[in-house]
Amino acid sequence: MSKPKGGWEKLKETQKKKKNKADFLKKVNPLTSYFIPKYTNSENTINKEDNIINTSTSDSHNVPSLSNSLTGASSKNNDVIEYSNDPGDWNLTSHNLISYLIEKGPKFFQNINADFSLTKKYYENPKVNRCLNQTAFFYTKPNGDCCNREWLLYSPTKKMVYCYYCILFSKNNIMCDGYDDWRNVQKFLENHAKKGYHVLAISMYLNRTKLSGRIDSELEKQLTETRDYWKNVLRRIIETILFLSGRGLPFRGSDEHFGSNHNGNYLEILELLSKFDPFLAQHIAVHGNQGKGHTSYLSKTICNEFIALIANKTRTMIIDQLKKAENGINIENCRGQSYDNASNMSGTYTGMQAEIKKCNSFIDYIPCIAHSLNLVGQSAVDCCVEAVSFFGFVQEVYNFFSASTQRWDILKKTLVKNCPVPKSKSVTRWSANAEAVKALKIVLQNIRNQYDEYESNGMKRAKNEDYKLTRHRKKFKRNESGFNELNAKESFKINTFYVIIDQLYSALVHRINAYTTVRDNFKLLSDISMDMQIEDIEGGMKKLLERYPKDFPDDFTNEFKQFLSFRQRLYH
Repeated sequence: MSKPKGGWEKLKETQKKKKNKADFLKKVNPLTSYFIPKYTNSENTINKEDNIINTSTSDSHNVPSLSNSLTGASSKNNDVIEYSNDPGDWNLTSHNLISYLIEKGPKFFQNINADFSLTKKYYENPKVNRCLNQTAFFYTKPNGDCCNREWLLYSPTKKMVYCYYCILFSKNNIMCDGYDDWRNVQKFLENHAKKGYHVLAISMYLNRTKLSGRIDSELEKQLTETRDYWKNVLRRIIETILFLSGRGLPFRGSDEHFGSNHNGNYLEILELLSKFDPFLAQHIAVHGNQGKGHTSYLSKTICNEFIALIANKTRTMIIDQLKKAENGINIENCRGQSYDNASNMSGTYTGMQAEIKKCNSFIDYIPCIAHSLNLVGQSAVDCCVEAVSFFGFVQEVYNFFSASTQRWDILKKTLVKNCPVPKSKSVTRWSANAEAVKALKIVLQNIRNQYDEYESNGMKRAKNEDYKLTRHRKKFKRNESGFNELNAKESFKINTFYVIIDQLYSALVHRINAYTTVRDNFKLLSDISMDMQIEDIEGGMKKLLERYPKDFPDDFTNEFKQFLSFRQRLYH
């Protein structure tokens, strides 16, 4: 049995094999020597140690001999320029070099078989040695397939890694300047592949290759898959936003975590859709609840951005439709605007009426009469404790029965046929409050008429056959203030009735004042009569012409006087 070889003998044998291999390769022409190079530039020749090439200039068909470099030939003097395969040596101000790099593609410059032991670095905390290795050039897809990071390039001179696409088509990111933190390289590369500037650089590369007639099908496929993935995500998000905003529903709750009972309608609807949509379910499982810095398109920031984009698009579409309409509205011809009294609409300084008046100062704001009356009624309801308590009781009755289908069925069985059921009050529609009170009144009357039935059922439940009389000693309070106490009638009249009536009156006066300006401007036309004096006519016309100088001709005063004279002769 032969003696096993020692470590020293194995080392000598390995070194001998390497030497024999190197001697053999020196005798063999490199593969690139069998092709005529295309790219030339005698002014940008790169002269570096171990990368200098010598060529013959006597014949344009002589093929240059290349070593570990990339070359091109000049069409004029057949000078050969060297293009290094080391990304750390590239001078990207040369258009010829950029075109050459694009034609060769990223795989040609990866240097994946380089000696990565030279990249070893020592780290203090924790005290470890780390270096680049070939695993950094590969990643695993969700389906388990192992794929090459074709865009990852290694520079033997700089001992750093670069991104092929970012070097060519992006600026000011770390993969353009080189990266060498080997402790975190895998996580960094995964995040870099998701960055927007990296994806944009890939798109620019693909556009460039299409123009040149060269298409990297695998890269095109990967980019298309990524683009389609995020398009599908955004399609579901936008539909959810349109659903909520179209119905005026709130978006967010008290937190923003999937699985929470208080995450609001937006995330809750996405969770509901994910139960029937495997794609969305997988996306939420992988990207949900990841926090800031993780691309998911599920955050409130993205939601707000889409709401703003949709609002701008809607506004633009409305404006375009008005411009294209046959009878489109010219804002210069408008003289009035009317809508509800909400501050965002009626605000004098920042409301809708103020924004419209910036375009045309002659457009007077006229509050919606129906909405004004609703606000008058609502202000009267909220002006005193008794009124608030009364309508609160009306709402609580409705809430009690409507919260349970069982209670609602019992109530309907108890009421007589065609008897209305309790209704909810409304904040903005006073008529709804009136309907709720009317319905409750009829319900209570119906219940009052069935006292005997309720008494019988109550005694059966309590197992009593008669009432128990309870006597209480009457307590009298001494009036120590010296003022006469109000009886129940006077207290209700002063503290409730007068308060509500006064509030109604003041609210009506406030709302009426909003119409005063328009009424005064058109008083001449609204108060037209046979007995109008010349002074009244001239005063009214003067005010009308001052307010709308562009709408009446100069001789309108005389025409109006003639109209009154004609009208008087016609009816007399």
